[in-house]
Amino acid sequence: MLRIHRHGLVICVQGTLRDNRAHAHHAMQLAWSAPEPLALTVDGGARRGAFAVVDGGVTHSLELPDGELLLIERHSLLARRVREAWLAGESWRVTDEGPPRLHDPSGLEAHLPSMPAAPMDPRVADVLRWLDACEARRRWSE
Repeated sequence: MLRIHRHGLVICVQGTLRDNRAHAHHAMQLAWSAPEPLALTVDGGARRGAFAVVDGGVTHSLELPDGELLLIERHSLLARRVREAWLAGESWRVTDEGPPRLHDPSGLEAHLPSMPAAPMDPRVADVLRWLDACEARRRWSE
């Protein structure tokens, strides 16, 4: 069973994910898996590990036997901090060395370098206010 919730600018998905078709999305993706490793395929090459980071716009497929996935707006300060901490100029990475699995995305902050804040795009702020209003009214099909 998948559990999905939003925490500020971050979408959290917990459970088993078999995302076998290659795809790309706007959001940056962080994934943890335990005890079985996750499998990330980029450009035909598969890597296995406990933790993966995929920047937005990168075509990939992911198998997550049991774990957690965070989707982060790729132009956000949080995404910039993740790039600084774990991507080091690359567009994706799989490793057994990463932050501990999080059950609350706010815990990610403790594992990242600090950076000066960038202003939020007003269009993103409008969409987040609209999502909050939909959530408050439990109206998901507007």
